[in-house]
Amino acid sequence: LERRVNSTVTIDVNKLIDLARINTLLNELRALDENIHNHTSNYNRFNKQLSDLRQYTSTEGQR
Repeated sequence: LERRVNSTVTIDVNKLIDLARINTLLNELRALDENIHNHTSNYNRFNKQLSDLRQYTSTEGQR
């Protein structure tokens, strides 16, 4: 019985450690996703401003 209890406890602790690692990885992936989203939004905003500026400074845009 003691051997069975010890093996069960060991397995459960290992599962908890694995779950903690998975949770940490998921949190890191969420942070990375948010970072990518922010950079993409910033890039898109900058690209639109640059496009508007090019249009404004072109000969057609000044008419």
